[in-house]
Amino acid sequence: MKPHTRYLVGEKIMYFSMIYFAAVLPFQFRILSPTIGIIGILLGWLISFRPKQALLCFKKNVPLWLVSGLYLLGALSYFYTEDKDTWGRLMVLKTPTLLLPLALGTSAKFGQKHYKHWLLTFAFSTALSCLVLFSIGLYRQALDPSQNYLYHQNFVAYHLIAVHYFTMYCSFAFIILLYYYLKARPKAFGKKVIFFLSLAALAAAIYVGAARMQIVTFLLISIIFITWYFGQKKSWKKLLIYQMIALGGIVGLALIIPGSQKRIIETYREWMVYEGKSDDYQTNHRVFIWRDAMKVIEQNPLQGAGLGSADNELNEYLKLETAQFWRGNRPYTLGETNYNYHNTYLQHWAALGILGLTFLVMAFLWPFIKMGKYSFLGYAMLFILGTSFITESMLERQAGTLFFAYFFAMLIANANNSFRPSALSDYKKPA
Repeated sequence: MKPHTRYLVGEKIMYFSMIYFAAVLPFQFRILSPTIGIIGILLGWLISFRPKQALLCFKKNVPLWLVSGLYLLGALSYFYTEDKDTWGRLMVLKTPTLLLPLALGTSAKFGQKHYKHWLLTFAFSTALSCLVLFSIGLYRQALDPSQNYLYHQNFVAYHLIAVHYFTMYCSFAFIILLYYYLKARPKAFGKKVIFFLSLAALAAAIYVGAARMQIVTFLLISIIFITWYFGQKKSWKKLLIYQMIALGGIVGLALIIPGSQKRIIETYREWMVYEGKSDDYQTNHRVFIWRDAMKVIEQNPLQGAGLGSADNELNEYLKLETAQFWRGNRPYTLGETNYNYHNTYLQHWAALGILGLTFLVMAFLWPFIKMGKYSFLGYAMLFILGTSFITESMLERQAGTLFFAYFFAMLIANANNSFRPSALSDYKKPA
């Protein structure tokens, strides 16, 4: 097989595997698993592999160094973690965070149209997933009116995606659709309807999901998008008007929609308890988890406890907590359940030490240091993930590792490549 033909075949396999992965990610069915897409991407990478160019690309790809170093630190923690079984499970779980950035980060640079196809596939698939979840929720509600199946954890009926992860998907999908709609301004009525229905479904899912950090993230990324879009056009009057509309609309809906309104009231009550101004309600689990997390970190801030042992160390402290919480019909304490750190930054510091935390933070900050080298959607993805990391250990669950691995590989690792464009088409800078 001639080299160009081999490159073409390999990159086509990667292209269609990326399409497949984007389509199934918002569902993650056990049968149509995203793992099939990962296998396809890696197969295409191996077929089109060019050692000299790949090595050159790796040398100049700082974000790729950082995520590779993070995975290597996890592997090395085998030698000092006490829970080898959990270490093995977590290393398998985190494998896509190494393999996908490595594959796309050392492949030829894909073109603007490829990024667009992958991103829009994910965005429309997520919108379709929202419609499926609303249909399931309404059906379950009709069968059992005593339960609210259109609220928070009950809304996301998928076994492999928790509500915090799914609503994070929705925030990014919303920005993708808004970006490409404003870029293309489709004139066909049918296309407009599809875009607007998809945007409405995504926004509705974010509010019904009622994950508080994701509602805040949705507000912030919308304001950032408006500032970027109208700032480019130097339309300062429109920028101010749309900022006010976005702020008023997003906050207003949060106050009006019962699910998100309830979460805002819960947040206020939790804050009052935390400040010592009320004893009528319990405060959030995270107050205790983060406090005890710092105790784990203080034991070994440089090296960490290792993958596997970090959660065990945390839960030993949580067993000493006497605060009681309410679970429907009975009280319970935090020691009854195994928790992770509910914060990706603390999770990595506790498990992999200060170097692990540094690698993670720098993987997100480096593209901002090299401002302008990456696309707006790349920066939007990093912002959405970075804020989501504050309240969830996103990289300790499959739904988080797959999202991070796929979009970091595409929008950061591949966009940073330094050798000739893909054999599929001439390269143009991703939008």
